[in-house]
Amino acid sequence: PNPSSGLVNVATANGVINSVKIVDINGRTVKSETINQLSTVEINVSNLQTGMYLITINTDLGSVTQKIMKQ
Repeated sequence: PNPSSGLVNVATANGVINSVKIVDINGRTVKSETINQLSTVEINVSNLQTGMYLITINTDLGSVTQKIMKQ
């Protein structure tokens, strides 16, 4: 997992980002953002509690989910 205390940088080499969703370990959506067709985005996670989260990035080419750690 990638630890962060404030900002998470999301980037794609191919395609563009359409949306980003962060869910906690219980499956509850804690943050969801629609992105305006950008290839790089900063997501502010400073308001989330410390712990493990899953971030799903949806692009025009598909989606990927990664673990992130909020410190």
